[in-house]
Amino acid sequence: IWLMSSSTVRKSDLGVAVAFGLRHNQPIANKGIEPMSTVYIPHIVRRASNGSLTPKFDFTEAAQFGALKEIVGEFEDLLFTDRITSIVQEALEDFQPDDYLLAVGDPTAIALCAGVIFRKHSSVKMLKWDRQTRKYLMLELKL
Repeated sequence: IWLMSSSTVRKSDLGVAVAFGLRHNQPIANKGIEPMSTVYIPHIVRRASNGSLTPKFDFTEAAQFGALKEIVGEFEDLLFTDRITSIVQEALEDFQPDDYLLAVGDPTAIALCAGVIFRKHSSVKMLKWDRQTRKYLMLELKL
């Protein structure tokens, strides 16, 4: 598993590290698996657990679609939209049509990410969690 700039995580036989307590921009391990697509996570909601912040959701299923990349880090204040907009623009600079946006986190972060993507592309593949099937559904949004 590898956590790269803006927190990209690659799936390996060890599971998905982003699901449990990674630090932003921290390398974990690289098993040499290179997914073709990237799953951009606007904002990972975290909760306090045993003295540390851990992600509220498990993103293991999302990793099946590609490398996970957190956009807005855990210590960024989402009320400062000018700063967050710059972070989002930089993180999505390499977004490609075969990449995905995972609809999770603060609504402001999700909206900013979608807006930045739609400035460059006419569509975006979005992953949405389905509670009944316990899997992500892919929705392609087109303008």
